[in-house]
Order: sequence, then structure tokens, then C-alpha cells
Amino acid sequence: MKTFFINTVVFSHIFLTSNTVFGSNTEEQKIFLRSGNDGSVQQHDERHQLHHRSLITGGVEVLPYAYPFFAFIKLGNPTGCGGTLIHEDIVLTSAQCREVFEGRGIHIGGDHTKYGANTNSEFHEDDFVVVHPGYTGSSGFYEDDIMLVKLNTTSDLTPVTLDTDDSIDKTTPLKVIGHGDTRLNGKLSEKLLEANGLLLQDFNICHGIYKEETAVDDVLVEDSHICVGDPNNTDPNNNDPDNAGKDSCQADAGGPLLDSNNKQIGIVSFGIGCGRGGKPSVYTRVSHYKEWIHENICEHSNNPPSTCTTTANQEVEGEDEIENYIVPAGEQNPESEGQYGKETIGEVEKLLNELIELVKKIQNALSRLPLPMTY
Repeated sequence: MKTFFINTVVFSHIFLTSNTVFGSNTEEQKIFLRSGNDGSVQQHDERHQLHHRSLITGGVEVLPYAYPFFAFIKLGNPTGCGGTLIHEDIVLTSAQCREVFEGRGIHIGGDHTKYGANTNSEFHEDDFVVVHPGYTGSSGFYEDDIMLVKLNTTSDLTPVTLDTDDSIDKTTPLKVIGHGDTRLNGKLSEKLLEANGLLLQDFNICHGIYKEETAVDDVLVEDSHICVGDPNNTDPNNNDPDNAGKDSCQADAGGPLLDSNNKQIGIVSFGIGCGRGGKPSVYTRVSHYKEWIHENICEHSNNPPSTCTTTANQEVEGEDEIENYIVPAGEQNPESEGQYGKETIGEVEKLLNELIELVKKIQNALSRLPLPMTY
């Protein structure tokens, strides 16, 4: 699933935070949700499309078991979403994939065949999803397009390593993996594909491209978005889907953008068509959300990592407990009475009185002992 920007008016629905549903897209936003919940493809203008990513173009098949952390769920053709295992019971994906993942479970690892649903992969039901509170969906060009899926069982697979560096070397070769379409408006790939040799693109140039395409001044946010493209596909006149460059595409949304060491740099989010010349795709920048990711792992995992012992969440919980003991002078906290109020004070006074009586008995016993002899 990938988001498309188009020049015609279209209508779609996408889930955002909590249970909020944003309705019809406006003409000014020019956003096209390519796949419906039933996997159907809606009408579109092929000249200008900004797609939810769902497919790899210009890719090659990966080796079996090459990416044990890769997660995928297929609903139809071309509906699907990718993700990555980042903790034993937490999967990282994009917020636009909520309808795909929620309540359907997820396949992880395996030999990367059969859309991830092979006998060698793990299948986990989901407990719930955590959508970033700032996710804007179609109302804001998919800002904060990031989501966590809490699994109800533990995975034995090795999680991906997340990038935490605020800077990225523009010469670092990058790759994207997914089961998405191999060409615009094509079909999903039964085998996992990867597109190698991608490079980080200049943000200002990329922002100018998307600003022109959407007529929105702040369509991209430099802190949370990165642009990645095929350095060998820079001709803006190359719109031929049969000659597309290396790129993510429909149903690749939520999947990882990786460096050569398989460290996850980004999350597939949206782009203009698939593999079009001079049209880099947009990814959610993982390092920008490192604190949000860590805090939610600590809060929701059944087995949080040791780094969670001093998290902000736990500090806040401790402060809340302390506040229960604090009652303004002359007032009695009705919620605390019985737990921290009169009953507790009475119990303390009783214990003190018993201690005083015990001390008196000890003193009395000591007074009856014979005096020590002196020489």
C-alpha cells in the first residue's frame, strides 16, 4: 500500500490515531489511496500519482532467510504492508498500514516466499497497534507515518538494528525490500525482492519536486522525512513503467530502508509513481523517532529491555504514585482516604505504640540483671 498524489479528485478513508477515521480527501491535497480494504484498485490518473508504497521496481529476488526480521501481510492484490521486528514482541511499520495489520496477524522471517506465509516463517496474532499521535494521514501528507504492532506471542527471530544517528552519509548505498508491485499498477511479488544501490537525495530539491506536485509549501518535514532515489534514473522524462528505475512501489509501505549492514534507516511511506525518473521516494526517518520507539517498547512489551529501567514513562508513573501521598494542608484527598489517609495513619500509630511497649519490656528485663563484677 502506497500513497499517490494525483491531479484528479478522489475519495478514500484511512485510519489515524486511536479510532479516528479521516474521510474524503480534498482536491487541494491531491492524495490517492491506491488500495481499498478489499484490495480493489480505484480509478486514478497515471500522469501524476503519489502512491502508498506496495511494490519493488527494478529489484532482484533475495536469498532465503536473508532478512529474518522482515514482516509482511497480504490482504489481496495489490493490498499489503511490510514491517520489521524490532523487539521480541514489537513490529515497526507505517501508520498508513493500520487497516492492513490490525486484527489480522503477521508473518515474520522464513524463506521469503509465498508473500511471507511460508511454512518456515513465524505467524503472530497482534494484540494492538500504537499509532504515532502526530500522524496526519491524508490531512497532512502522511507526516509521522509510523506505527508499532504489539504481538501477543514472542518471536525467536533476530530483530533488526535501528539507526539512531541524526546524520546520514549521502554516499552510503541503501536498499529497500518488499513484496510490492514490480511495476506501477502491477501485482505483488510472491517472492521477496530488494532494490539495491539507492542513494539519499538532496532534501531541498526533493521538497521542491513534491511541493510542485502537491501545491503544498510544507509537504515534507526535513527532521522526519528522507528522500531516496535511483542515481541511474534521473531523467525526468522517463515515465515508462516498463523502463522504471529501482524504487519501492504499491504494497511496500511499512517495509524497511536498509544500509549495507542491514541497519534500518527509514520506513517506506509514499512517492510519485514507481521508479519514475528524477522522482525520489519519501521515507519516514527512523532516527527521528528513536525516543518514541524506545518509550513504547518499554511501556507495551511483555519483556522490556534492560534499558527501560530509567525511562521517562516509569519516572512519570513514580511521580503519579508520589502525588497520591500529597494532600494540601487542611484537606483530605477522597481518593487516598482509606489507602493513604486515616486508616493508614491509625495503623502506623498502632505499630509505634507496640514498639514503645516492647522497648519498655526490654528496659525492665535489663534492670533485673545482676551488676557486673569488678576486679
